[in-house]
Amino acid sequence: VRGSANMLTIAGLFLAAAMPFAPFAPNLWTLFLVLYLAGFGVGGTEVAMNTQGVEVERFGRKNIMSSLHGFYSVGAFVGAGFGALMAAVGVSPRIHIPADNRRLVESATHPEAVHALETLGEAWAIHGGQIDGDTGARRTSAKLGLLPLDTAFAELGFPKDVKLATRLGAADRVVTFDPPLPGPFGNLVRELPIRHHLLPAGLALEAEPEDVAPEPGGFVFRLGETHYRYTRVGLERLSQAATPE
Repeated sequence: VRGSANMLTIAGLFLAAAMPFAPFAPNLWTLFLVLYLAGFGVGGTEVAMNTQGVEVERFGRKNIMSSLHGFYSVGAFVGAGFGALMAAVGVSPRIHIPADNRRLVESATHPEAVHALETLGEAWAIHGGQIDGDTGARRTSAKLGLLPLDTAFAELGFPKDVKLATRLGAADRVVTFDPPLPGPFGNLVRELPIRHHLLPAGLALEAEPEDVAPEPGGFVFRLGETHYRYTRVGLERLSQAATPE
């Protein structure tokens, strides 16, 4: 029926426009106005639906009005129950920024909420493992830089059994090979940097690589009293002299 369809459209627009403003009404009179418009929408939709139901009954020659009212009542009951449930668990119909910022962030980033995502599939589980690993690594790194607040600053000092160096590589050493040697990647290696923690203690400044010998995949050499091997995996310090193959 064209009349009931037009009425349902107009009343539905009133209802949809009014209801979202009900939780945000600043005072009682504004709430009255919003609910008046919402009531107009509800009343209009009910009249239109009942009119349409009568026409469907007349066209189908079957009594269905009781069933229509029954399903309408079930929908109203379920909707009211859902609203009561949301109120019981503390879901607010409005969000205040910045007052609710902490609640919103913590509810989305709490470990329990994050771990709940892992049940959605393998990809989420892998992502959750990566997040846990990264978080654990950051916490461990942060703990390494903590200072004991219960110790006087004058009592703190650098450990004497640890070799310290700057990140600029001032304590590193660059050795020169003359003639250059074939490297593990096919290019000639003329110079090779050695990080400070791989250098032997008390190495003379004029020390040069000795006992240089190529081997499959790289070469070996000695600097001072320490032997090294350079391969595709990088430079490694050997516990003893490499035996030629």
